[in-house]
Amino acid sequence: MYVQTAIDEANPGDVIVLKEGTYHWENKKIGKDALTISKPIRIWGPQLKQKEVILPCNLEVDDKLSIEGSVTVANLTLMGPIKVQSNAYDAITFSSVKAEQTNQTGDGTMVHIMRNGKCLFFNCELVGGDEALYIDGIDDLSHSKESNENRVHIKSTLIRNGDKRGINSS
Repeated sequence: MYVQTAIDEANPGDVIVLKEGTYHWENKKIGKDALTISKPIRIWGPQLKQKEVILPCNLEVDDKLSIEGSVTVANLTLMGPIKVQSNAYDAITFSSVKAEQTNQTGDGTMVHIMRNGKCLFFNCELVGGDEALYIDGIDDLSHSKESNENRVHIKSTLIRNGDKRGINSS
C-alpha cells in the first residue's frame, strides 16, 4: 500500500488502517520523504503492542484542502519530525505515536497556530531534534502571535532528548 496515495484518495472522515511493517516511499509532490495529511482522516496502526508500523518520514498536517473535521494518527512510529501547520481543524490527535528525530539540529515535533481546534498528544513518545516539542503561535507571515494556551494538550506523553530543551513554547 502506498500510504500517501491512500491518504490522497481517502474521503474526509475515512479511516486508513496500516498493517504491521515498515513503509518506504518518496512524496514526488514535494520531493522528499514526507507524509502529508491535508484533510480530516484517521490513520491507525495495529493496536497490539507486538505489532508495529514504522513510517520513516516527516509527517505534515495542514489545512490546505479542508478546515473542518478532525485528524487522528494512532499506533505507529515515525522516524522523522511531525509538523502541524497553521490550521483550523476541530482537533488533531496523536495517540500512541512515537516520533523520533535522529538529527539533533533538525526540527522535532512542531505545533504552529491552532486557530479554533485543539491538538492532543496522548500516550506518545517525542524524541530528539533541536527541541523535542516546539509549540508556537506565529502566523504564516510571522506578523502576529496568537496564544496556543488551552489549545495544545499533552497527556501521558514522554518528551526527551531535545538538543536544547524538551519543550519550547513561545
